[in-house]
Amino acid sequence: MKNKINDKEILRLFWQVSVPYKRRRNLAIFFAITTIVISIFVGPLVIAELLNIIQHNQLQTANNLWTLIVLYGVSELCSTVIGWRLVLYLTWTLETALQRDLYSRCFSKLTNQTMFFHANKFGGSLVSQTNKLNGAVERFWDTIFWSILPLAISLIGSIIILSTLIWQYALFLFVFSIIFSIAVYFGSRPMAKLSEKEAKASNKVSGQLADMVSNILAVKSSGAESLEQKRFSKTVGSWRKASLGTMRGFLKVSTVYSTINTIIKIGAIAFAVYAAQHNLVSVASVYLIITYTGSVAHELWNMNGIMRSYNRIIGDAHEMVEILKTPTTLVVRSDKKLKIKRGGIVMDNVTFTHDEGQGDTLFHDFSLNIQPGEKIGLVGSSGSGKTTLTKLLLRFADIDSGEIAIDTQNIAEVTQASLRQQIAYVPQEPLLFHRSVRENIAYSRPDATDAEIEKAAKKAGAYDFIVKLQDGFDTLVGERGVKLSGGQRQRIAIARAILKDAPILV
Repeated sequence: MKNKINDKEILRLFWQVSVPYKRRRNLAIFFAITTIVISIFVGPLVIAELLNIIQHNQLQTANNLWTLIVLYGVSELCSTVIGWRLVLYLTWTLETALQRDLYSRCFSKLTNQTMFFHANKFGGSLVSQTNKLNGAVERFWDTIFWSILPLAISLIGSIIILSTLIWQYALFLFVFSIIFSIAVYFGSRPMAKLSEKEAKASNKVSGQLADMVSNILAVKSSGAESLEQKRFSKTVGSWRKASLGTMRGFLKVSTVYSTINTIIKIGAIAFAVYAAQHNLVSVASVYLIITYTGSVAHELWNMNGIMRSYNRIIGDAHEMVEILKTPTTLVVRSDKKLKIKRGGIVMDNVTFTHDEGQGDTLFHDFSLNIQPGEKIGLVGSSGSGKTTLTKLLLRFADIDSGEIAIDTQNIAEVTQASLRQQIAYVPQEPLLFHRSVRENIAYSRPDATDAEIEKAAKKAGAYDFIVKLQDGFDTLVGERGVKLSGGQRQRIAIARAILKDAPILV
């Protein structure tokens, strides 16, 4: 059952993954704030003081003229050259560490899911969702450091400084900043839904493309290229429709944002001119009003970008976070390891229903006793449960009731890794990685010697055709082994099982 995810849970996850790196995160926040304050406020204040000196014809008598010039140069050096480089270093190293951890977490989650889960998901979509989640966490922290902090500091600092010059204008700026913020907040709600819809449509495109590529032989052998093209064009058309819907929504809300921003800029000029006409402020103050207003207007417009980024972050992260937060049904109940002495298998009154209890019941009070060393074959019509029975023995899914035991040890009470290490499995469809023949055979025993690998290949009847391949045992077999024939893939899978030399062979 899916665990419905809200925005807070996604943001909480992004914060939680940064906790192991809180020192680097806090340093990045500190230096970002320091750099923003210097770059936005110190330079203009120095220039304003220089303008005061020029306005009062004090260039020849001012004692602090060169001090101000040096101070301006130092502020630019500390912010533009040093400060932002330091913030970039800290944020970059922080984000890559977070992405590394999230990639590992997603990988672990997906590898521990049941076969039912994977049977109901596009492999390409899962890859896309994983990549989007990692892109989202990077975008989240980029938004914090490069957008939210500058916005907050610029707005608060500018209003405080301007209130000392002309409080009426500071109040005007404050009020319209609130109006702009409210407009962005309410405008972001429909945009969030549109972004999530677009993200889902994008995942479907990735999933369908991956599905077609994985089954290209079936497509070509059926002459179904044009049919698949039509299906894919329809899916891409749905994505484009969703994307254009996002665009139309953005055009509507951005028109409101632009109008408010323009009013703020016009208001700055109007207040500055009025104040200068009535000798309420100096030229330096006019400069500060226009400069700080420009800075605030720029950051307020970035608020629109922040909300768009936020909506995209939530949309991109939603599906994978939902998977990460959903408990895995196939849980490890014990850290006990399976120990096989003889290899007897007993299935006692096993009841099993497909689709994690939501489908048809395949076995009801089924029992089977396989003696140590006994070789048996399962015979039955298609769909009678022969393959499913082998998957239950490997605990690819849990049974509804009853017990499956090996040497009197319930397989549900031992670690999954120890169970599968004791079973060599050759599936109906050979499972090969896009790696060398050698790596595929040695997958179950990475430490096997070349001599052991070759011996297993000979026993499986694969040695003769392997040595005739272009690079022999070092030949890459292609994705899912597409460079080899069906029989060759099967023999490599058998060689892998032989090399594993497990007590039980399925």
